[in-house]
Amino acid sequence: MVFTLSTRLTTCNEFVDSPEKIKKLRKIFECMEAGSSPSAVILPWFPTPARIGRLLAGKDLYMMIDEVVRARQRENRHEDDPLQVLIDKKFSMATTVRVSALGQSSQQELNKSITRLWR
Repeated sequence: MVFTLSTRLTTCNEFVDSPEKIKKLRKIFECMEAGSSPSAVILPWFPTPARIGRLLAGKDLYMMIDEVVRARQRENRHEDDPLQVLIDKKFSMATTVRVSALGQSSQQELNKSITRLWR
């Protein structure tokens, strides 16, 4: 539920309204988090399985957001969500994905911190 709420705050209605897309997003961010290890910082060029998984998860996130943006442009549809603000400002697709991913990641970290405090 917390993941769904943070997704609503940082991405788009199409993701939140679809339980399948929420599951896929959650899996993507879990893969991205798994690819962030101390060895990735020390040896950023070394292609570990976790690092390759993170790269593929980033591609999947890009494709999901690209699909929504293209559908909205094709249908000339406007929603009231954070993604629409980025579309209206005419940011590049790479910037749109980066902002969405950064927002979602920061929301997850904030939620984890709050959960840890309650334990």
